[in-house]
Amino acid sequence: MNKTPCLICFLILILFTTMYSSIYRCDADSAPNLSVEPTSTNVRGGENFTVNVDVADVVDLATWEFKIYFFRQILNAASVTEGSFLRQGGSTAFLIVDFNNGYNATYGRVWLTCTLLGNISGVGGNGSLAAITFLTVHGGNATIHLADTVLGDSEANPVIHTTTDGQVEVTGITNIALKELSASKTIVGKGYPLRVYLTMENQGDLTETLNVTMFANYTLIENKTVSLASHSLTIITFTWNTSDSAFGNFTINAAADILPGETNTTDNTLIYRWIVLTIPGDVNGDGTVDIFDAIVIAGVFSSNPKSSNWDPRADINDDAIVDIYDAILLAGNFGRTAY
Repeated sequence: MNKTPCLICFLILILFTTMYSSIYRCDADSAPNLSVEPTSTNVRGGENFTVNVDVADVVDLATWEFKIYFFRQILNAASVTEGSFLRQGGSTAFLIVDFNNGYNATYGRVWLTCTLLGNISGVGGNGSLAAITFLTVHGGNATIHLADTVLGDSEANPVIHTTTDGQVEVTGITNIALKELSASKTIVGKGYPLRVYLTMENQGDLTETLNVTMFANYTLIENKTVSLASHSLTIITFTWNTSDSAFGNFTINAAADILPGETNTTDNTLIYRWIVLTIPGDVNGDGTVDIFDAIVIAGVFSSNPKSSNWDPRADINDDAIVDIYDAILLAGNFGRTAY
């Protein structure tokens, strides 16, 4: 059998494959690149920054389109402007298709498109297509991701290209601290409200929005969403409706969300002393409505929170005055015991 033709065919196949691979690598190496610039950004929390979407090594660019996705818990888009590159070729139509910091539960999205107007040649070289300014809303690392990118030439042909995402590190302190808990009274009659006061501080560099939850033992008192500017302090009031709770001693405790990038989490919870939930009129909290409770009310009768002798335990109906209505409640429950 003559092996020469087979050998020649084999050599031709190797040569063709080598040439094709070489051409392909050359095309890939010389393809235009669409990139987020700078590709790496470090910014302190509470500061804004701007990135450009640049094109490099393009020969004939007449139209472009792209979407940018970003982690919404760390970044929010603030503004967009068209870059100068395409305008070198003439008038352009620049369109913001979507500008949405709440695109889904995880990401925000900016969708932009632009084209040269008229039957003119495209632009070649390097330059900026658009500039996007971001707000930092939390510390951490985030990717500014280019997706669904389209480049087109003046003949309406697609321009094969590569893309490069941007990386952002937002540094600075992220810390919510629960500082103090107090209550409107330590002994409360069942069926009447108890107000709990929480002092909390944002010790970080960014305005934070988070959930804070208050419990009496394991009973939910109230859940609140709180927005707090950086390095500021606030007092939040929670109201416990005691109607459905059993008589007894309750520990009041608060818990704040742990924020992305927050490392000091020991001060995200806080515990207060016992609150006694008892029969209305049991102002001394011994479980029985008796003469000793009447003596307490008599001693502070007609007082209010501004009075020097104010005793909130004696304000049974929680109307900010100790008066005949509190005495009536005590009389109606006289002799009752909680246990």
